[in-house]
Amino acid sequence: MKPSRLFNPGILIAALMLCACAQTAEVPTSTPTGVPPTSTATVSPAPTVTSTPHPTATPVPTPTDTPFPVITLPYTPQIPEGAVARYGMGYVGHAVPSPDGRFLAISTSIGTFMYDATTYEEVWSTDLRAAFLAFSPDSRFLAGRRSETFALWEAETGELFHTFEANNYHNLNPSVFSPDSSRVAYGSGNSVVVWNIQSGTVETSLVGHSDEVKSAAFVTDDLLATGGEDGRVVLWNLASSEAVRALEGHEGPVYSLAVSPDGQTLVTGSEGTMYSDAQTILWGALTGEKLYTMPVESRDITFSPDGTLLAARSYEEGYLVDIWDVSSGQLLRRLDSIDDVIGTAFSPDGYLFVASYQTGAIHRVDPTSGETALILDGFTSIVQQTVFSSDGTQLLIAGSGLGETFVRLIDVESGQIVFDQTGFTDRDIEDADISPDGSLIVVGLKNSSETTDEDVFLWDTATGDLIETFPGNNTWLSYYSDVEFSPDGRWLAYRSERSSVTLWDISARQPVLEIEGPSGDLVFLPDGETLAIVDDLSVVLYELPGGEVIREFRCADPIYTIACSPDGIYLAAAPDPGRDSDDVVVILWDIASGQQPVHVLHGHDGLVGNLDFSPDGSLLVSAASYQALLWDVETGQQLETLLDGNRLILCVDFNSDGTRLATGLFDGTVIIWPVE
Repeated sequence: MKPSRLFNPGILIAALMLCACAQTAEVPTSTPTGVPPTSTATVSPAPTVTSTPHPTATPVPTPTDTPFPVITLPYTPQIPEGAVARYGMGYVGHAVPSPDGRFLAISTSIGTFMYDATTYEEVWSTDLRAAFLAFSPDSRFLAGRRSETFALWEAETGELFHTFEANNYHNLNPSVFSPDSSRVAYGSGNSVVVWNIQSGTVETSLVGHSDEVKSAAFVTDDLLATGGEDGRVVLWNLASSEAVRALEGHEGPVYSLAVSPDGQTLVTGSEGTMYSDAQTILWGALTGEKLYTMPVESRDITFSPDGTLLAARSYEEGYLVDIWDVSSGQLLRRLDSIDDVIGTAFSPDGYLFVASYQTGAIHRVDPTSGETALILDGFTSIVQQTVFSSDGTQLLIAGSGLGETFVRLIDVESGQIVFDQTGFTDRDIEDADISPDGSLIVVGLKNSSETTDEDVFLWDTATGDLIETFPGNNTWLSYYSDVEFSPDGRWLAYRSERSSVTLWDISARQPVLEIEGPSGDLVFLPDGETLAIVDDLSVVLYELPGGEVIREFRCADPIYTIACSPDGIYLAAAPDPGRDSDDVVVILWDIASGQQPVHVLHGHDGLVGNLDFSPDGSLLVSAASYQALLWDVETGQQLETLLDGNRLILCVDFNSDGTRLATGLFDGTVIIWPVE
């Protein structure tokens, strides 16, 4: 059984967090040099609501070799309807402090979480995900945008105040509250809608761009600046709903807009195209005078609280953070130690919060020195393999991110981590397994484009010691390393060379068989004396330890993944019919009776990347793209559809008694489903 290869997992980052400690966090409280704190904003009282914030323990800093604390954030799992448990917080998205300094809002791949900015205790959470977040100036509301949905929450309680539907996928960065917090603006196609929070009605709709509106910012309560895909920046008088002026200078799409705290300076950032260069321009916000131009692309532009600094994401082989001096337009520093930045925001005390895919964490940075003062951790990366232990008490979770991979064994009941390995920078996990007695863990890595001698790693579960490593393919091509323990724990089979499968004797700690030729997925039959290996259009059964061919099953299309029922009766295979085919099937053979399939299962609309049988062999689960289908093996009937939605499934695994099913997801979490 192997994880899906439909998507490249090298865009996300690792650090699977499954539990939180319960003590008070020690957090830096000093103000960065040269950035004075701002006064505390007045907070309007929120209306009485019936929702209850989530009670959580207070996290504590994790001891590290770094000179700053690392805090693992607590979280309330966002469990889908019908599931029984979820592990993981999801991968990091955006982090925004409230203007009054009380809250820190964080978006992840599974929801939005509100934290106390002093203790980092969770205040509330919701399963509504947001690509961007922003607080109203009075800190009463939190705005979030996901695709075409724009949500407004009460910051203190998490009560959903209002939602908006907009007619453009890449909507406004929701830094669109008026200075008096009475209005909110959001883009809809080539127009901007201004909504009155007090009355709950639309005040006006502004049409003046020839293409989608991509950014907006209030200059004053009645003056709104907008930037569009058309490269135009327009200033609008909201009292008359008319354009005051257009600011000329950008040729590419204007994705970023920000106004200085005193309302005097406007900064706009455009993306470079094949016909134009990227630009960041500073303007007199009220006069429209162009102050100066910086020849860089800037995203998520934000002013420091005192207005002297600008922070922005710039692209140079990945998004980095640039710190600019506002008065001179000089680049003060580039935070090149934090790569693949997804979002930035200043806190009222002058620190900069930077969310990074590379580290999978949120960094609290002193912008004057560029040094990290605190790391908020606990986010996850892509889960590429899940395997229950033979007794069902533990779950092996393995995944990959941009920075490193992770291999973790958790106690199913408590969620406590009992084994933890990270590393293998810039390499992805292809497969993982735990031995029947739970004493060994093996992982196979996807080889990089560079030559490497180690693709398979074997650890002692109790001690965490690395027992053995096995050689890779040593070619410039990229191949995969499938790994599998035999049911009796005697053998380990692994494939890391292009056309070779090795059988390794665990007790003797030496190879006993090399099978040349087949290069696909592999699985042991329950007797432990037969190994099934994919060879393009065929599944070949080999007798062990001699390697004689017993039987061969053929398909019309290349076979992607296989599984064998625990009773040894059935062999399941998922062929890859190609991208143009609308007939994706799973084939079931009776191993003893011969070549003709017992069932051909129709129902998936994408490549099936993972298969698993229930312990009694009566059920089969197949995962493809965004759905997992449950089948009756005897009749071939589809029984149930799990997770048919927007969560990409990469792996599935039944527990030891068949009552639970684990699904590992692209969003960095594992969901446990009941099986009835």
